[in-house]
This record gives sequence, C-alpha cells and structure tokens, in this order.
Amino acid sequence: MQSNTQPNKLTQGSIAWAAYPITDKVDKLKRRPVLVISNTLLNELDSDCIVIPITKRHVENFFY
Repeated sequence: MQSNTQPNKLTQGSIAWAAYPITDKVDKLKRRPVLVISNTLLNELDSDCIVIPITKRHVENFFY
C-alpha cells in the first residue's frame, strides 16, 4: 500500500491504494482507494494497518 501524501508512511486519515479483494490470484486483484483508520503511531510500529474501502456505491449492512 502506498500513501498519496508521503511514500511508505500511512497516517490516520490518509488515502492509500490497496489490492482488493485480498487474494493470491494476481489476475483477480484491482487497485482500490482506502481510508486509513488505524492510529499513526501503531502504523509506524507494525506492518499492518486498518483501512476501510472508499466507494461511491451504497452498501446496506456493510458490517453485517
């Protein structure tokens, strides 16, 4: 994932690109924008971060 603001630095509230859906099949991956919601300090300490997809489509019961 790469941040649009600073390379290799994911800060809370930044927009980044992610390969979605998460799969091992390279031909099925698409780059999608995501919003970083995990804390900036935790992002610096760990290689994983929490993101949510950005979409213009309304999804009912997204977290159901």
